[in-house]
Formats: sequence, C-alpha cells, structure tokens
Amino acid sequence: GIHKEESEWNSYWARMIVRRDVPEPGMAAMVVLPIGRRHTVVFQVGAVKAYTLTVQPHKEPGKVIVAHVMFLPFSAYPTWATQHFSRLAKVEQTNFMRYLK
Repeated sequence: GIHKEESEWNSYWARMIVRRDVPEPGMAAMVVLPIGRRHTVVFQVGAVKAYTLTVQPHKEPGKVIVAHVMFLPFSAYPTWATQHFSRLAKVEQTNFMRYLK
C-alpha cells in the first residue's frame, strides 16, 4: 500500500492560470502555483515548486511545443521584458522546427 507520507508527497493542490495568445498570438502562457496547508498560494510544497511555462502549437494536431519553463520566484521579470521573451520564443520556434526537419 501507499504510505501516508508518500501520498502527501505525490499529490498536492495547485492553482493553474492560463492565458491564450500570450506572449504571441497562437501561443499560451500558464503559471502553476501550489496551494499550501492554509489554503494559500505558495512557491513550494515539498519538492513541488511553482512554475511558469509557455507553449506554442505543433504542426501535428493535438500536440504542443513547450517553449519555456521557469521555476518561481526566480523567474520573475519586469513587464518590459515580455517583448524580449516574445522575440526569443520566435527564435527558439524557428530553431526547433529546423531540428524537426
């Protein structure tokens, strides 16, 4: 059977926020924040850290490409940097598509 400490370690509550067409049209950005014992958002529960990621469409239906994954709070950046990350995502998408060919 599963020990109590293993079940606590392998499952947790989280708040997931998804925004479509961010940072570019066709892409999506999401943040996943674990919920602590007091039912508040925290940056880490056990080994599970809060993270943010961006995805972009794959040419094969039903699939996506995960472009960026950053663990929080260390990935916090000012809003003026969004344009830079948008250009970086385009470069990475182009390189990845070349790799797939």
